[in-house]
Amino acid sequence: KYDTLKRIMIADKMNDDCLGEELRVLYVALTRAKEKLIMTANVKKLSDEIASAAKLLPSFAKNKKLLPFSKRSSATSYLDLVLASVISHPAMGELFDKLELDRTIFDSYKEKENLPEFAVRLFDVSENAAGEVTDDVAGLLRRDGIEAHYDAELAERIKEKLDASYSHDVLKGLFTKTTVTELKKHLLEEEGVNFAKPAEAEFIENNEFKEKDSTGLTGAERGTAYHKIMELLDAGIYGDENFMTRALDAAQKDNISKGVYKWLRTMVENGKLSDDYARAVRTSDVATFLASPIGQRMGAAYRANNLMREKPFMMGVSASELDNKFPAEEMVLVQGIIDAWFIEGDDIVLLDYKTDRAKDEKELTDKYKIQLDYYKRALESATGKNVKEIYIYSFALGKQIKLS
Repeated sequence: KYDTLKRIMIADKMNDDCLGEELRVLYVALTRAKEKLIMTANVKKLSDEIASAAKLLPSFAKNKKLLPFSKRSSATSYLDLVLASVISHPAMGELFDKLELDRTIFDSYKEKENLPEFAVRLFDVSENAAGEVTDDVAGLLRRDGIEAHYDAELAERIKEKLDASYSHDVLKGLFTKTTVTELKKHLLEEEGVNFAKPAEAEFIENNEFKEKDSTGLTGAERGTAYHKIMELLDAGIYGDENFMTRALDAAQKDNISKGVYKWLRTMVENGKLSDDYARAVRTSDVATFLASPIGQRMGAAYRANNLMREKPFMMGVSASELDNKFPAEEMVLVQGIIDAWFIEGDDIVLLDYKTDRAKDEKELTDKYKIQLDYYKRALESATGKNVKEIYIYSFALGKQIKLS
């Protein structure tokens, strides 16, 4: 990488503007004092700072005591500006002597008339430590003096306050807002189920799994890619009734996969899908879904304008559902996103996609039934319609799973 002249110029301008603002802040701070102004600074190598500031004395005479632009623009602290400005004051002579610095330049330029009062004092680490010890001893002496005037009534009031307990102890651990995923995890743990974060499917040709594929995506990212593509299936797939009908013919599976691949490239070209996501999904998995009964029903719902996907929701549930120790009248907000649902007749069909590595259907239903029950409640509450069927579609198993 190489820096460009334009970037250097812009960076210098921004730096100068920032320093200008710092100068204005310093000016305001210095001019507000009415009787006395005290400034403090912490310096590692004061002798180097003094020597550097002393080198500016010759330039003061030429520039009417204006700090050179190079000094102002390179300042890294207020001390850089203040020290260079007061270096010629006679009070600085004591500092030169203490630090054993050459006073030749200083003596040549110091002024003797019409000078403000100014004093400098140095504290080293040992002095600070001694001061802390002195303060500690003084505190102990004060405490001993206080004990001679012990107020029992006051001490009792203080003890009551310090020993006070939270009056709503039963609400400890109760959160006001959570997600369906976290709620599911909590309830499964309450049932003694060892909840682990689901490992998202990473398919290769022999249906084994791996951590990352050629796109460099992790399992979770590839799962997100599958969800994104299922969200985007549009008129080019669901809206083409002939294409959806051909998907039912097993002999047409390769052609359907090629059609899905062509559609994916169109999505990438239109900027609706990243190339990594398009390459992360096996088109044969999408073709298998389209040929499934639930895939066909979703296509019909899309053409009837009755298909909803990736819809967020929020609902309130009783705190007692999280834990029996919480009062039922307390409400917890639960939020989530429903993968897909569609209206069929007067009822709703709910579907959730899963790319988990799963051995069988029971593993998925045990893990996600709680989650889908909350989705069902949310949909029925929001729409006033009955959710008649709930499905999980497993890309790892290549089948739909109906929940009772």
